[in-house]
Amino acid sequence: HTNCLPISDAACKKIMPVSWNLYQYSFVCNKTMDLARQLDLKPINKDIDVLFVCNPHPEHDLLYAHRKHGQSIVTESKRLAKYNIRTKYYKKRSEYRNAVARSKICVCPYGLGGRIALDQLSLLSGSIAVKPPMDHMIAAPDIYSEDCFEYVKLDWSDLEDKLIEILENWDCYEKNALRRRARVKKYDEQYYANKYADAVLDVIGY
Repeated sequence: HTNCLPISDAACKKIMPVSWNLYQYSFVCNKTMDLARQLDLKPINKDIDVLFVCNPHPEHDLLYAHRKHGQSIVTESKRLAKYNIRTKYYKKRSEYRNAVARSKICVCPYGLGGRIALDQLSLLSGSIAVKPPMDHMIAAPDIYSEDCFEYVKLDWSDLEDKLIEILENWDCYEKNALRRRARVKKYDEQYYANKYADAVLDVIGY
């Protein structure tokens, strides 16, 4: 607007974007993730070896190609044929949530952004989360630079090898999954309240 005053550089530095989507990316206010956080994993039989289930988003060419190519590597692999692989989309949320809890590995492709809800849901469910590179992502909590994921190449070229490595060494990776789950469970309502308060205080220079 022509009547607006220009914003000084000093004022711009006091603007901090807050793009948290707590409902989708955390267990704060999200029933599905909160149920996963409360799961007692001991009686759960993780009989699904690899879960690669996602909305293919055919309306988005790049995302569709990314997801379908990754799924085709898994479904067409002769080396993975002996394992229980799930790629069929679940229409009911309860069935999907149950499948995630029963999965040893959840493959988490990119979404409309880099992050998807399965990233944290799989961690809370005690599964190993496998994902393309996320070193470009700035997040709070910064689960992408912490030891929370197993990363594969953007083109999925090493996905098959990574999945087989995990499945053949599941006893070791299961311990990693439980350790990562305990870490993510700490990011509760109080964590986000403190992060937001600290950001506000930093902006106002308190």
